[in-house]
Parts: sequence; C-alpha cells; structure tokens
Amino acid sequence: MDSAISPTEGADSENGNVELPVEVDSLAVDGVAPEVGDKVDIKVGGTVTRVVNNIAYVKPEDINGTAMPKPPLETSSDVDELDRLYNMSQSGKATGEY
Repeated sequence: MDSAISPTEGADSENGNVELPVEVDSLAVDGVAPEVGDKVDIKVGGTVTRVVNNIAYVKPEDINGTAMPKPPLETSSDVDELDRLYNMSQSGKATGEY
C-alpha cells in the first residue's frame, strides 16, 4: 500500500463521480428501458488496479456480464463546422441554397 498517493487521484471529476457506459437494453425492466433520472441496479465486474489507504480502485471490465461498450468519441464542434463549410464549398451550391 502506497499512502503517498492521493486517494482522489484517478477520479474522473472533483467529486469523484464516475459515469459508466451501459447498453440501455441491459437496464430494461420488464421490457421498459430507463429514462434519464431513473435509478438502476447494475452488477459491475472488474480488476483492482491499486489499493491506497485501504481504498481499492477498480477498473470496470463488464456490466451485467457484458463487456463494457466503448463510448462514442466526442467530436469537436469546431471541426464539425469546418467540415460542413468545406463540404458546402465543394458542393457547388451558393450559401443559403439547400
């Protein structure tokens, strides 16, 4: 155990809140998918990556017995806008024509 490491090191935010990507279908109860704000129960499997001050840090590997999905990459809105403008310039359409 290395007590020199901060127990908050590696947390995703200042509050240590973590969001896990979970397939909505795996959270459905009686065929009804949850909505934003609903409480859900999940089973997370993973590997302990380190122990600091009697706190184990776990890298999640599966949720409800299914491998964790990879979250979609977040795109930069600047790049999207530049791509849109470039595509418009190549389409031969004048600005405002769609």
